[in-house]
Amino acid sequence: MQRLSRHKVAMKLLNYYPQWQTTAHLGTIVAEKILDLTKAFPADSRFSSVSALLRAGRDSMLRAQRHVNEDASWIKTGPMIDEIRYGPPVDERCRIFCVGLNYADHAAENKLPPPESPIFFSKLASVAIGNKEQIPLPVISQQVDYEAEFAFVIGSRTKRVSVEDAWRHIAGFTIMNDVSARDLQFQDKQWFRGKNCDGFAPLGPWLVTTDEVSNPDNLAITLRLKSVRAQIPDNCFSNRHSCFRSCRRRSRWKPVMSLVPAPQEVSATTLTRRFS
Repeated sequence: MQRLSRHKVAMKLLNYYPQWQTTAHLGTIVAEKILDLTKAFPADSRFSSVSALLRAGRDSMLRAQRHVNEDASWIKTGPMIDEIRYGPPVDERCRIFCVGLNYADHAAENKLPPPESPIFFSKLASVAIGNKEQIPLPVISQQVDYEAEFAFVIGSRTKRVSVEDAWRHIAGFTIMNDVSARDLQFQDKQWFRGKNCDGFAPLGPWLVTTDEVSNPDNLAITLRLKSVRAQIPDNCFSNRHSCFRSCRRRSRWKPVMSLVPAPQEVSATTLTRRFS
């Protein structure tokens, strides 16, 4: 097992459902297996979920990391990552902020100029679902779209943060399918209903802490629909083509509201495609 500095937090954190259980546990991944942190700290609510751990702060993250480093006995009994049911790495207290039309090539493809400032919208945490869960298609929509997006997760309460300081307030990264009902979105002349049908925010499978990602602004993003690649990372779904990169987007909130641990911000595009 890899040994890490006592001050470094490099983990893949997830919420998952142990076999035969209906309540999600917090876990971390090592060598394709799950270490159940909720089971390791059964009386400590800080280890009940990804969001609870982030809200508890870096000391709790370091405690979880030390447990991973010091106790290898769980490796024999931990489930494999392909044997579990995933929960979304958020709870209903979280807020999901998204940035529309954030990829320059897709702005050009849609014959739109890149926005001069970020276009923000939100998704409810209550519509988030876990990895591999089925997305329910609303009967009132005939134009449901997929969008694989990069998401970063806030790790500390902050307001009025500069671009230079924004990085240290990010806990980690994940991915989200920003599902949209385009007909509802255009019918309403605003985005809320079309973005917030049940199940319209598949998230995960896990959160990767910042110490595991050297350059989040140079990651490719892809999506497969029925095993066929529907978003091609070498085309334009890459963070290097993002109009507003992670720290710039993060700092845009500074005069507006305080951000607390566990909210997510998602780089979103605006395209018209359809599930079939």
